[in-house]
Amino acid sequence: MDGSLTRIFDVITFQRLRYPNAGVMHFGTGQREMVYGIDALWADSGRCAYWLRAQNLQKGDYIFILAGAASFPWFVLDFGCQIAGVIPIIIPEYFPKEEIIHCIKSHSASYFFHDRDDIWDIIPESMQNSGINWVTIQDRELPGTISLESIVRATPRVDEVMLSQWCSAIKPEDTAFILKTSGSTGHPKSVCLSHQNILSNIQSVLPLTPLERHHRVVSFLPIAHIFERMVVYCYLTSGATIYFFNTFGDAFRALPEVKPHFFSCVPRILERMYDDLLARMHRFAWLRRIWIRLAIETGKRFGADIQKSPVYWLRWALIDFTVFRQWRRKIGGQVKGILVGAAPLNPVIGRVFSAARIRIREGYGMTETSPVISFNRFEAGGNRFGTAGIPIPGIKVRITGQDEAGNGSIEVSGPNVMKGYLEKEANDKVFTPDGWFITGDTGRLVHRRFLEITGRTAHAFKTSSGRFVLPDRISRILEEETLIDKSIIIGFQKPFVTALIYPNFTYLQWWCEKQKVHWTAAAYMVHNPKVISAYKKVIESRNFLLAGHEQVRQFTLLPIPWQEEELFTSLGKINPQLFFHKYAKEITGMYQNSNS
Repeated sequence: MDGSLTRIFDVITFQRLRYPNAGVMHFGTGQREMVYGIDALWADSGRCAYWLRAQNLQKGDYIFILAGAASFPWFVLDFGCQIAGVIPIIIPEYFPKEEIIHCIKSHSASYFFHDRDDIWDIIPESMQNSGINWVTIQDRELPGTISLESIVRATPRVDEVMLSQWCSAIKPEDTAFILKTSGSTGHPKSVCLSHQNILSNIQSVLPLTPLERHHRVVSFLPIAHIFERMVVYCYLTSGATIYFFNTFGDAFRALPEVKPHFFSCVPRILERMYDDLLARMHRFAWLRRIWIRLAIETGKRFGADIQKSPVYWLRWALIDFTVFRQWRRKIGGQVKGILVGAAPLNPVIGRVFSAARIRIREGYGMTETSPVISFNRFEAGGNRFGTAGIPIPGIKVRITGQDEAGNGSIEVSGPNVMKGYLEKEANDKVFTPDGWFITGDTGRLVHRRFLEITGRTAHAFKTSSGRFVLPDRISRILEEETLIDKSIIIGFQKPFVTALIYPNFTYLQWWCEKQKVHWTAAAYMVHNPKVISAYKKVIESRNFLLAGHEQVRQFTLLPIPWQEEELFTSLGKINPQLFFHKYAKEITGMYQNSNS
């Protein structure tokens, strides 16, 4: 094997030949920390491939993996399947029980790998005895299961010549794995991704990222996410040392010790960090509190797209030395970049963190595109807050059906686009006659080359007056105001647009202090006439940025922080049916008040 990158498992040999890392993977902390080298990963992946082949699993056969937190045996199984040519159907662990069962019933596979102690609470008894072999990925004492970790330990090391022969049978166009992805409607779809799909993304993204072999990186997102999966493959290719954690909380506590240079996250995590910073400010002395407020206001104007005076830079230098330096220390003091994906990021948060010299780089992609389509670059002039960045090399992006503002349907073509869905009937809906993939998102190109996502086609609706509205675009404009944390736009088959608003209660409390409005509790403040008047002025100022039919005519302030709203997922997305059922009274009231 010459170390060239044509199949995903080649990232291991690529690192072994160029800069072998004897401590490439770290799991856990303190005395429970386990460290594994790149040679151990290759050897155990070969043992796993040997065992899979010994079970009469042939190239192209399916297995199921219920994917949860990352572990060393998980990666051994991942690469072992690739070497053996076995295709894993990967089901995210957070799927509802009914969807997990549906996935199993929809495909024929003889092995099911998992890491759940409560697996028999999920799988019905009739399916437990259906001929499927149940295997835990890590060592667990569960009746009716065997452990992959113990199997690998008991399997002798595979000869390199034999491994090379197995690897040579795997072609770049072969399916590497199938990811189950939840859609807005119906059952999850099965996305087939080839080795070439994933490697094309790695080879396009890695040269644009200042990631080096001596860097330390942190990974804590679910490994079932294609975003985190591809990022980890990039880390392995670069030779960086990876520290894995099961949750963001575990990772955050370890950041000062690990001192990472890079990590990836979803917007909700940055929002939690930002909100936690604001909430803790109330414990500070009044002078320090004022200084941190000034730091945040300075951060909001950060970025090459906003002109700044010498006075601004002098103020920034003072704040960087006194405030921002402390922020950097909280996350280890060495962070060179945070890669953000999976959902849109509030540009205010991106600006504030970047002002603190914690560079936030937002990207855009989908499971079906392996995943990256575009992202903001690290070089000068390559970043625009509020956009999804520049399309990566090798990928073509076009906007079809554009309106007067340049908004239209985003379509993509390139080697990163999936082979297709296993559900053949679904492919006709997402590919154009000339072979372009229809993302289902709407957007436009701004500043000539930056892709701005304006909404999701499936989320667009018509008011009763027949005018199309993109609710995601309206929410993004509203949420640029510091008093608004989250907004839900209403208007389908209604005479006009309204909004349910989750206030930013930390900023609202500051506003009340400044305006000498007595603060009681959030549940009461959302009904305070002065507070409602303040939000009315905020909405009016935002409406100037919207077309007439998009403008918010009525709104309701909700009494809880959106992070405590059980209707949101970990990515900050809502279940529309449950949401409209819970807030039916408030929605009806907004339209009745307008008619009265």
